[in-house]
Amino acid sequence: MKTDTRIKLKAALGIGVTYILFFAISIALYMECVFPFLKENGHKVWGAILVIPYLYGVQYLYYKLIKRYTSWWTVWKEKTGNG
Repeated sequence: MKTDTRIKLKAALGIGVTYILFFAISIALYMECVFPFLKENGHKVWGAILVIPYLYGVQYLYYKLIKRYTSWWTVWKEKTGNG
């Protein structure tokens, strides 16, 4: 039982750390590539409006990638015990 808790804790920590890194890299990419392009053309409002779908897309992409290429998600969702 104790090892199941450790495995789930490692999975949760792995999901959390990789999410923070993935999110930070995607925000840096947005701020360096997309936002200056919109700011130069005088479309400051579009920069704020586009960030919401961009962040949603990043989160969805992260969810799909972590589910497909790692076993962390299955470990996290796995039921413990007999039931």
